[in-house]
Amino acid sequence: TVDEVVDELCAEVGEPLDAIAHAVVVGNPAMLHLFAGVDPGCLGQAPFSPAWRRWTTLSAGELGLSLVRAVPVELVPMVSGYVGADVVAGLVACGIHEASEATLYLDLGTNGEIVLAVEDRLISCSAAAGPAFEAVGISCGMSALNGAVSSVEINDHDVWCGTIGDAPAAGLCGTGLTDAVAELLRVGVLDTNGRMLLPEGCLRKRVKGEGNERRFTLTEGVREVYLSQADVRKLQLAKAALRSGVDVLLSRGELGPGDVRRVYLAGAFGAHMRTESLIRIGLLPPEVKDKVVQAGNAAGLGAKAALADRRTARLLRRVARRMEFVELAAESEFGRRYVQTMWFPDQSKEVQV
Repeated sequence: TVDEVVDELCAEVGEPLDAIAHAVVVGNPAMLHLFAGVDPGCLGQAPFSPAWRRWTTLSAGELGLSLVRAVPVELVPMVSGYVGADVVAGLVACGIHEASEATLYLDLGTNGEIVLAVEDRLISCSAAAGPAFEAVGISCGMSALNGAVSSVEINDHDVWCGTIGDAPAAGLCGTGLTDAVAELLRVGVLDTNGRMLLPEGCLRKRVKGEGNERRFTLTEGVREVYLSQADVRKLQLAKAALRSGVDVLLSRGELGPGDVRRVYLAGAFGAHMRTESLIRIGLLPPEVKDKVVQAGNAAGLGAKAALADRRTARLLRRVARRMEFVELAAESEFGRRYVQTMWFPDQSKEVQV
């Protein structure tokens, strides 16, 4: 697949494959191990350490790429078995490594990487959120492809769903899932425990089933796209893990939510998520409402910067060495906060968005 993408890029710029003289690669620890042909089993057993951490240079031939065999392929350093080169590159791309005020960086996915920059420290952790934010295991879940419901708005009378490519609704992607839960909380179909209720008025006909089998219909037509009670529970588990990680890092930095001056949301999911929805479900504290920046593919930007400027490559090395890693599983505070943040915020009191 990497070879195919490289071929496409060469065709786009009108250059032959043998014109490539240098490559830089970033990714999470598991992907970098697989890319380098190294057994990633070390990441799944104590002490959960990567096979290497430092800046590593291999040849295209060693990696089995279709580039000229001698072309150097550089792998950006990793911090731990769960915080990888993608996070290091993203921090540098966003300038967080030199932030003068308290700043949070979140890369939302199956593993949510979180970094807090405070004073001269870069404190990191990884929260195992599960695949809910990528819509895996969700009743009508699908990837962010044409037809995926990516945004939801609900009022007392109707439901509006935006789809990728404006195609007929075929399923629900991660951003649509989060939007749907946030909107159902706002209109009172979900309570703070995450339980799906029977609403009054026109929305009542959209609720079907009883108890744990209950579901809310988002779109009707060729295909019914719905949100089930089980889907809500999976999102609760995911957001609790990430919010607890944020809270633990703030505690390590001796900060409260109001002390944070900037929050960067990175990754494909974070780049398209509405801040209001993340606050409404409790993944982000309301104090950061006006401080969120959509960083997009920050990891890719960092990789390109390192490829174009050797000073950036050296900077990535220094930043990786500076970063502290907090193992959440070993933090007693994490378990307590996890239970607390499983609940959704009281929409009438805590969330003003």
